[in-house]
Amino acid sequence: MSKKTLSLAPLEMYSLVVKGRYKKFPNNYLDKESIKVMVRYLILDSYNYTREDVLAKVNQTFFSTNQLGGARKFFNNGYVEMLIYCFPEWELKPWEFRQVNNNSFWKDTKNQKDFICWVAQKEGLDITTKEGLRKLTAQVLSKYGGGKCMVHAGGLFELLNTVAQGRYKKWEITKMVSWSTEDVIIATKWLIEEKLQYSPEQVCNIKIADFAKYNLDGMLQKACKHSIIEALELAYPGKYYRDGIRGIKYRT
Repeated sequence: MSKKTLSLAPLEMYSLVVKGRYKKFPNNYLDKESIKVMVRYLILDSYNYTREDVLAKVNQTFFSTNQLGGARKFFNNGYVEMLIYCFPEWELKPWEFRQVNNNSFWKDTKNQKDFICWVAQKEGLDITTKEGLRKLTAQVLSKYGGGKCMVHAGGLFELLNTVAQGRYKKWEITKMVSWSTEDVIIATKWLIEEKLQYSPEQVCNIKIADFAKYNLDGMLQKACKHSIIEALELAYPGKYYRDGIRGIKYRT
């Protein structure tokens, strides 16, 4: 192929390929910038697609049909990555595309974290705080297509923890649906020893309000029959008992 042909502008070359003058692009002709020119022309000028149209209608078949199927090799063989590169002003995100490879994509913790940060931005939440993270419920994440993301992360707490990085216990940033015995033991000791810093004798003065302050009132309701004594017995077997109207007592 002549040097003159290789020096053709991207749209000139693309036109020749589309018309069948060339079966494919010349070797060493394509690069990311020439592809960007062609893709933008195809989508904006030939199809007059909007951002929403691209998300709903564009896939690998679309590019193959329009003689640009091979262009994806410059973008890790992914048309989504190619579109993100070609339309920076649209701020496209992989999870917005219907045909994103959910299995491999969502197993990557970086993608999970990026998704969480994006949803938080959409919702106007400060996820550097416990309060902000707690507002990222399963319902909110699902609204943005995060169902499979939660599954691959291992659950809502595990997903949020990609951002929290171990700073919080699961009951601090998620609404616990169920409580295992181990959860009750860990949470009760955490409340008493870390948060309240009570001595064994001071534990006798603990109130339901103390549990509620640290999002543990649901634990009492669901796993302890609404009883503080039930929680204490699991965490400190045989150490506390209820003495009628006089309340909780500590066995020395």
